[in-house]
Amino acid sequence: MCRFLACAAAFVLVASVAAQDWKPAPGPLMTRWAKDVNPDRVLPEYPRPQMVRDKWMNLNGVWDFNPMEKP
Repeated sequence: MCRFLACAAAFVLVASVAAQDWKPAPGPLMTRWAKDVNPDRVLPEYPRPQMVRDKWMNLNGVWDFNPMEKP
């Protein structure tokens, strides 16, 4: 029971740290638009919709790869 309470307390502590307000990291090359960056208000579409490919395939994720033996 004590172990469970310790784990629960650790979880609450980590969750509260993660829930702190987001702030952009200070950088040497901040632009005039950097103050407008907000993770809750992202771009609704791909930034360059004119460059969309018709036959694009997403290669992210697990592949079913079977290496062949050399002849």
